[in-house]
Amino acid sequence: MDKKVKEKIEAKALEVYDLTKTQQQQEETKRDTPKGKQLTQARIKWKAKNH
Repeated sequence: MDKKVKEKIEAKALEVYDLTKTQQQQEETKRDTPKGKQLTQARIKWKAKNH
């Protein structure tokens, strides 16, 4: 494989990885807010009730 092509692929992979990490952090931040905690609790209760 061409070195430049390989570098491009690696750069793209890192970009995607960073985006995924950012999304995960945003989700975690949302969960840490009082409203987010309520929603998480509600979701857990709903799952317990419906399974």
